[in-house]
Amino acid sequence: MTKREELLAEEIARIQALSREDKKIDTAALVSDALLRHRASTGTAKGVWRAYLVSLLFPPFGLYYTIRFFFEDSEDARQAAWVCLTLTAVSGFFTLWLLNAAFSSSTVKQIENISPQQIRDLGQ
Repeated sequence: MTKREELLAEEIARIQALSREDKKIDTAALVSDALLRHRASTGTAKGVWRAYLVSLLFPPFGLYYTIRFFFEDSEDARQAAWVCLTLTAVSGFFTLWLLNAAFSSSTVKQIENISPQQIRDLGQ
């Protein structure tokens, strides 16, 4: 159980203790409010997966989600921020490695050695 879930469980236990002392307290409304606050603070799974996908496929834009999740006051959001940062770094490194391999000096020299006659022959 995460720390957020433990805090939620403690809050529900406090609400139950209050309802035992005072029968006029609307326990269902208080528990419902606590659950809504908990759900809003953790974010949606769809949003987190979108952040992971953007971090993996478009490395520089993953930093946006990293910063956004770091400023949320939630342990789950901070964990998502670290995952986004890791995916962004790994994907960025891999992208740079591929670009370096594609545009290495040997490839450029091979392209420079193509004559205009060869290009015309390909066009026909």
